[in-house]
Amino acid sequence: MAARARPWGKSAEVEIADRRWDPRASALRIVEGPPLDAGELARGQGWNAALRRGRDVTRELLRAPVTVAAPTRAGHELGVGLLVRAGFAEHDWGPVREALLAGRNPGVSAVLVTVTADGGPWLFDAGLALGGATRAAYLVAAEPGAPERAAGIDVFTPEAVAALLRPSRGSE
Repeated sequence: MAARARPWGKSAEVEIADRRWDPRASALRIVEGPPLDAGELARGQGWNAALRRGRDVTRELLRAPVTVAAPTRAGHELGVGLLVRAGFAEHDWGPVREALLAGRNPGVSAVLVTVTADGGPWLFDAGLALGGATRAAYLVAAEPGAPERAAGIDVFTPEAVAALLRPSRGSE
C-alpha cells in the first residue's frame, strides 16, 4: 500500500494496469480479501468480485490512530491541523515514542513527522517513526526551506498530505 500511497500523496498521477489516476479527481479505496481467479476478473468484473469476496478496509487503515512528531510548536500545529481536517484524532507522540523505544507496538497506524529546514533532534524521531512498528510514516515540510528529501525519503508538502488523508468516497 505504501508504494501506491506515496505518489498518490504527492498528488502525482498513478498508473495502475495501464490506466492513469489523478488523485485530485479520484478517491483511494482499499479492499482486503482472497486472490481472485481468472474467471472473477473476466469482462471487467474484478472490482465487483473483490467487493463481494473482500471487505473495504480503507477506513480501518486510514482512520486508525495517528500521531505527530514535530520539533516545533508550529510543526505540531500543522500536523494536528492536517489530521483534524481529515477526521483523525491526534494521539500524543510521547507514549508512541516510548513504546517504539521499548520495542512495543505503539498502537498507531501512522506518524506524521514534520520536517524543518534545520537538522537536529527531529532526525532521531523521524528515524524512529520510519523504522518503528507503525504502518506508515510520512515526512511533511513544516516550513519554507525544508528539504524535499531527507535520508533518501520524500518530504511531502502539507497540501499533498491533506490529499493523501482525504477520505475516499464510498468508505465514509
